[in-house]
Amino acid sequence: MAAGASRVGLGVALVLVVTAMVSFWNAGAASVSRTSRLFELDRLDQRWSLDGDDDLPCLPHSGTVFQDQHDGDQKIAEESGDELIIRSADKDQTWSVKAKLDKKTCSAVVDFRVPGKPNPPPVNLLATIWITFRIDNGVVVSKNTIEFTDPSGKLAKPNVPLNTWVQVLRDDDEG
Repeated sequence: MAAGASRVGLGVALVLVVTAMVSFWNAGAASVSRTSRLFELDRLDQRWSLDGDDDLPCLPHSGTVFQDQHDGDQKIAEESGDELIIRSADKDQTWSVKAKLDKKTCSAVVDFRVPGKPNPPPVNLLATIWITFRIDNGVVVSKNTIEFTDPSGKLAKPNVPLNTWVQVLRDDDEG
């Protein structure tokens, strides 16, 4: 059997094409739905491709609250045009970081070395926004996560996650 063939059983790569509805919530307001989008899921590498819609937001919720797994506190991240804006959720901290957001990859190189930010990393980090899903009684629930890596390779190999932030769902969020 060829290398990697066991990952998909008998070496057959399955490609799912499904019609899906993607709902994006904006700060608790009514949802804006994108319907009848074709998604392809290549079971070998778990990559989705949107059919012709490059204007979808990377962060569907404005002012999304994330739990910082490394620092143990909460951060707020929002997308504004082609910028990713990050700040502390702690009202006593006034720092803010802006980074150019690559909308094709939903990633940004972030420099946390700004006035007022306690213990910033010594290098710029690559922040990549992910959408994670789970099934809850037949309903797909999603959350954003932000994965931080070091593209310089000084802290870890560039593909090794240094930290993740996980979206904190509000009581009125459906995912």
